[in-house]
Amino acid sequence: MLELKDLKKVQVGGCHLNKEQVFNHAWEKGCRLFDTGFGYSGPGVNDVAIGEILSKNHKRDEFMICQKLPLYGELYKDTFGKDLRDMDDTEMENAIRKVFDIQCKRCQTEYFDIYMYHAIYDNRFRADFDLIKETQFYIRVGKVLAKLKSEGKINHIGFSSHNVFEYLYYFIEEMEKALGKTFMDVAEVAYNVLNSNGNKNTLFTDVYRITVWDAAGEKGLEYLKSKGYFIIDMMPTESGRLFEIDTSDNWRDWNFRFIRENKNIDIVLAGTSNIKHFDQYWDILVDKVDLVTLPDMRIINNAHKHCHE
Repeated sequence: MLELKDLKKVQVGGCHLNKEQVFNHAWEKGCRLFDTGFGYSGPGVNDVAIGEILSKNHKRDEFMICQKLPLYGELYKDTFGKDLRDMDDTEMENAIRKVFDIQCKRCQTEYFDIYMYHAIYDNRFRADFDLIKETQFYIRVGKVLAKLKSEGKINHIGFSSHNVFEYLYYFIEEMEKALGKTFMDVAEVAYNVLNSNGNKNTLFTDVYRITVWDAAGEKGLEYLKSKGYFIIDMMPTESGRLFEIDTSDNWRDWNFRFIRENKNIDIVLAGTSNIKHFDQYWDILVDKVDLVTLPDMRIINNAHKHCHE
């Protein structure tokens, strides 16, 4: 059976179009992990594609599926009549198990290699957001996920996050206190050259008028690695909107090199619907081909001085 350490640096992220072509091409290149979520491409669409394209054509122990537990939206209200957060422990467990079983059926699998909290604290900008209550909710969810893992239905528990280091630190420390240090071991975070400082980088926001998302930053990656996490970079180009810069092709190529040399990043998800785009990830991150010759920008705050060279 595959293990996380067996994976090459590039794996398959959210593919919205041309799924069969991209999945098959990625397989031929050597990808064996396919990342999905309940709402990717529409409710269940990407899950069904994984079932049809992968589970029917390859042995289940030859590839890995990273699936996510939905935590937001109207799913639970529409299906169960109330939000997951408003359920008692029994109702919550029944709801999570039902969602989990639906995901398994769609993906044509009896287990998930990685099962994640989807987008922790992504409701933090709501007026009624309460960090402590939200974390207590995650702990309650974790007790259900721990049961599923003990039943052999989950191999690794993890989380995805678009948040800065401080939120990651609080989340992990509180989860460890409540559920133990070995409860989770996979982290899916946003990281690239524009947001490597771990917050909205005002330099790029002000100079280029582009959107730079919150991110774990180098401090976050080092912290996660010190905790023994397997680190997945989920949005190496989109989390900083590299394509909004005029010289986006050069920036993307340099960003891939920037990530390639980062020893704290275990794999990168190529979230693309285009084979040519996927191959750019592969060429630079796996085959280590430099498609564009650019100066090494070792100090991020001076990077803007070189971007047009």
